[in-house]
Amino acid sequence: VIIEIFKKIDNYNESPFIIGLLSELLFGIKNIPEAIYYSNRLIEIDGITEKRAMILGKLYLLNKQPHSAILILEPVYETGNYSLELFQLLLEQPF
Repeated sequence: VIIEIFKKIDNYNESPFIIGLLSELLFGIKNIPEAIYYSNRLIEIDGITEKRAMILGKLYLLNKQPHSAILILEPVYETGNYSLELFQLLLEQPF
């Protein structure tokens, strides 16, 4: 019910906050394709950050889209982000 309310709010107001909440809620209920959709919308509307790239990369990996994950995560790595979080993300996923 909450997800449907947020979707209706999003139809009237493309708020980055609401779109981010939708992505997180959909991830929480394992609706990965829709979580990917809203994560991409959030990036289109509010810009990409390392955190958003890592979240989207994780979603792509969970959705068995490793090529898309690499495309979104490679720029993060190339900026010098060699964080444990990034490496764990990549190591957790069977390819």
